Amino acid sequence: MGDDTKVSSAGGFVGELSGAGVVIVLDSLVTKGQLNRIRSAFPSTINRITPTNSPMRRVAWVLDVPAQRIWDAAEKDELTKLANDVEQWALDVSSVVDYVAQSSTLAHEHGEWDAALRCIRRALWTEGGKKNGYLYRLATNCSFSLGDRPSALRYASKGVKISRDELGSGFVRSMCQEADAYLYLGDPVRAWDLYTAAAKASPGHPLPRYYRGQGLLLLTKLLDLYQRDSVEYGKPSNLSKEVMDELVTGAMNDLTVPADLLDHWGLISESYQYRNSYLVPTLMGQGLGYLLNRAPGPTASRLQSARKPFPKDDLFCREYIFAKCWHRGLQRKYGELLTGDAWEPLRVRLRREFGGR
Repeated sequence: MGDDTKVSSAGGFVGELSGAGVVIVLDSLVTKGQLNRIRSAFPSTINRITPTNSPMRRVAWVLDVPAQRIWDAAEKDELTKLANDVEQWALDVSSVVDYVAQSSTLAHEHGEWDAALRCIRRALWTEGGKKNGYLYRLATNCSFSLGDRPSALRYASKGVKISRDELGSGFVRSMCQEADAYLYLGDPVRAWDLYTAAAKASPGHPLPRYYRGQGLLLLTKLLDLYQRDSVEYGKPSNLSKEVMDELVTGAMNDLTVPADLLDHWGLISESYQYRNSYLVPTLMGQGLGYLLNRAPGPTASRLQSARKPFPKDDLFCREYIFAKCWHRGLQRKYGELLTGDAWEPLRVRLRREFGGR
């Protein structure tokens, strides 16, 4: 962890769970950044075995319990119960860890969304898989990446139910994914309420504001398309401009909050330091070129292909989803919705959150 960080002392321990393997427990809280460093270090460290052609490969999985969960258990004198819950969590994960590791590698490292989803479906038939919220979140992500919005909603909704009692911090992400699914299916009010509920459930978590800000940007871009398509039939109404102004203002407010997260989550990655300098702008530029030629189908196809070299880059996913929504004509649905009476419920929520007349 470096000379400037101390994450464990005599209170930590290394133990064994029957059927699960070796368990390493830290006795001190760590930040999200430190946790990510620990998570990324395990695969390259524990598999340095001799001989190098050994058929054995150890799999490591990091289970993170939010600090608030530990604090609440201590306040209620329930640390022993929490420890037992963590032990059971580790046993449940160990029963599907091969599926989890394989599907995560296929999706997040190789961009093989279809193959990853097939692996997840097999895992969900197992007893441990049915209770694993991460699998449902990954299945949702794969469904989005394949353009299957109904399946994304189904997995996300199940993930919310599973994650509600999960020891980890996946509940917030599951709620955000469910909100995304409703947004892509044409229900912005339901999406807004879920984004906001996630933000209230975990005020210090940056993801709900990021997801909501990106959702508002999607609505604005689709509404802009609707106006451009309608310009030949007459001048866009003042209400359309008012709607877009409020959506952009809300998006800017939301995206300002998780700005620090985006420094680490977006396209800035040490492993892609040189490749990003050339490949990412080229791929994004090709997608933009198709958009400017008003060809959303080829745009979506190009961006989906581009995500294989960069499966973790969320910007590709957001642009891909926008192109798919355009290709399916969702701009007409949202244009008619947000420039008519149905705009009022969402406007009330925006002004309640961000102010305005």
